[in-house]
Amino acid sequence: MEELQSKVLLAQQGDLDAYDVLVRRFQDMATGFAYAVLEDFHLAEDAAQEAFVRAFLDLHKLREPAAFPGWFRQTVLNCCRLVRRTRRDQWEPVSEGLSSKGRNPAEEYQQRERQEQVQQAIAALPERLREVTVLFYRVVAW
Repeated sequence: MEELQSKVLLAQQGDLDAYDVLVRRFQDMATGFAYAVLEDFHLAEDAAQEAFVRAFLDLHKLREPAAFPGWFRQTVLNCCRLVRRTRRDQWEPVSEGLSSKGRNPAEEYQQRERQEQVQQAIAALPERLREVTVLFYRVVAW
């Protein structure tokens, strides 16, 4: 933990090598968290990259270096929300058009119906509950 704090302090003083260590340490978390929120890998990568840029620019605002992980996670979430707002009109769910091998059409239809019902129920939740629900079940599934 002390190593993290020292890297954050050095990065706050403009040390790019120290910030590079932070990027490497948190890049998987940032992309994974963004993917859990956005459900699109490419958008998640964009949001994570934007979060690292914003975090670097706002690092001077972080008063407690030990709080970096939570502070950065919130930055990632804010970037995801921005991506979601700016791309809302462009989002279309990708349907799995190809049939899975070994399944009969009736089973596939029932599974798709169930998935749509679950997605509709999750979409009807308030944003904060929706994010928590998606994150919880993604973590449980991993």
